[in-house]
Amino acid sequence: MKLISRTAIFLFLLSNLTQAQSLQGHNWIIGFPASEKYPVDSSGGILMNFSSGTLAYNKIPSRYSFSSSSNISDTLGNLLFYSVGCDIERKDHSTMPGSENINDQKLYASLCDLGLGYSYLSALIILPDPGGNSIYRVFHLAYQINSLQSAQFRMTTVDMTLDNGLGKVTEKKKILIDSADLAFVSAVKHANGRDWWIVSSERGSNRKYVFLLDPSGVHGPIIREATGAKTLYPIAWGQMLFSPDGKKFLEVTHEGGNLCDFNRCSGKFSNCLPINYRDSVYCVGGAFSPNNRFLYVSTCDTIFQYDLQSPDFNRARQPIAIQDGIGDLFNTPYFNTMALAPDNKIYINQPTGGNKLSIIHQPNQQGLAAGFEKWGFDMPVFDDGEQFPNLPNHQLGADLSLCSDCDTLPNPPLDLMLYPNPANTYTFIGGQVSQSDYPLKFQLFDMLGRLLLEENIICLPHRIATANLPAAAYSWRAVNQSGNKIRQGVLVKR
Repeated sequence: MKLISRTAIFLFLLSNLTQAQSLQGHNWIIGFPASEKYPVDSSGGILMNFSSGTLAYNKIPSRYSFSSSSNISDTLGNLLFYSVGCDIERKDHSTMPGSENINDQKLYASLCDLGLGYSYLSALIILPDPGGNSIYRVFHLAYQINSLQSAQFRMTTVDMTLDNGLGKVTEKKKILIDSADLAFVSAVKHANGRDWWIVSSERGSNRKYVFLLDPSGVHGPIIREATGAKTLYPIAWGQMLFSPDGKKFLEVTHEGGNLCDFNRCSGKFSNCLPINYRDSVYCVGGAFSPNNRFLYVSTCDTIFQYDLQSPDFNRARQPIAIQDGIGDLFNTPYFNTMALAPDNKIYINQPTGGNKLSIIHQPNQQGLAAGFEKWGFDMPVFDDGEQFPNLPNHQLGADLSLCSDCDTLPNPPLDLMLYPNPANTYTFIGGQVSQSDYPLKFQLFDMLGRLLLEENIICLPHRIATANLPAAAYSWRAVNQSGNKIRQGVLVKR
């Protein structure tokens, strides 16, 4: 009989309780610094707060364009800090000590020194450390040449207990990948509801660089092949994100898109399919409905809705908005990137910037009932029209349907083995096996050969409760779906 440990149940309940209350992603910041392009009294940033369930906003000072940004708030929705990739700004909008020049390559001088923000891609994301203690990790791409074609993948660490709660950088520019041609950074909660998967996409291939952030630190990269995915153009332009439930992975670029299934327990991609839409000439965006049923993709002149419950979602595509050709002095009728907000509405910006955002008010509804409104939000500032803040779903909890006890340990072994061994209250079976071996069957025997425990495994690592076993030596084996033994060994229980 398949067993679910009490630890797993506790983790599931705790993660869902705490995440349901978390408002860490309930602030958006967009805007544009003072420019001859826009009226002086309409320059700066806007802090959009969704903590009450509806949108409230106020102007804030801004030194940079928020062309690519991320931010983090506390669990009550109070802003802690944010970044556009040049440095890190605290909640009082001062530069956080130690964060200067976190991306110090040639692109810094040509963009940050001009107040433009570091990148025009979703090139950074901020995550709370699963170990707690008010530690936060900033994952960011640093472009090595004066273009967007080669990057280091870096991590900067912030301790919010320092400097009277305003925070300081304690480790800056830790290199996780020294050189790779990467585009986009996105993240999703691990199925245990505590840890994080971080993904960056390699341009010119269907490879994804995957990291795991758990209480012991960051591990990886693991290079995953998104089999079936369309190869990204070398200078990809668009968005990369996960669905609200974390089960779908989306890439949309100006020359095509991909939709994959994602396993939050194993961090693996599967069933990747191309998304059909017209070439959008560097205007493209994507978002999911709150109920995960509908996918929205925008091109310059059309917003499409895809029903993911349809056997062929491309064939089920339908337009819900078409640009009407009518603009004004500062705004165009065209569409660009989009994002699902905490108020369960999807906001859409313009490729050339402006002071108006369009809205899909009811994205859970099919077809025209989704309720598109052109220029539904009139902002007190101007936006550069590139990207909304790159934020994960902080409220996503555990999903133990993926594994009997989906938890993580650092540095899983290459070969199938148990660890820790000797064990006390639990051990993990971990390592790498062929996908065709799943589901595995784990069996534990006493030294007389009597079967004591049998569990089915659909992803690794897999946690096995040993607290009720007497202190002794036991034999174990792992069997693949064909019934063939692929590994055996001895477990010592203390």
